[in-house]
Amino acid sequence: MNVKIKYDEGVRFISQCRTHQFNMDQPRDKGGSDSGMNPSEVFLASLGGCIALYASKYCKDTGIDPAGLAVEVDAELSRERPYRFENIKVKISLNQELGKRRDAFLRFVANCPIHNTIAGHPNIDIGI
Repeated sequence: MNVKIKYDEGVRFISQCRTHQFNMDQPRDKGGSDSGMNPSEVFLASLGGCIALYASKYCKDTGIDPAGLAVEVDAELSRERPYRFENIKVKISLNQELGKRRDAFLRFVANCPIHNTIAGHPNIDIGI
């Protein structure tokens, strides 16, 4: 998988993957034009989107209607260096109760690659 991020202007960047692209920008109070989510918000959206995808797969595979499925991600950014998210809370909403399937559902959605990557503390090699 390859994603390219290119400088546009100000503090706005364009992210490209395959045939898709989107802006990343900062809010106006941080010097941006607020034309897109900032990188931290994109990170949280990636986690939520990955969990939502796995939740919908579980629902479809077990005959649960995924209509109304929603995922909300809340996070606290550390105030000290190194800056990072200290607490991330993910809330999944469904239109029906899972009953005995609840634990299996939560184990399944926790296996999304974004969650596994965060939990696994990957090696990140930054170079020029």
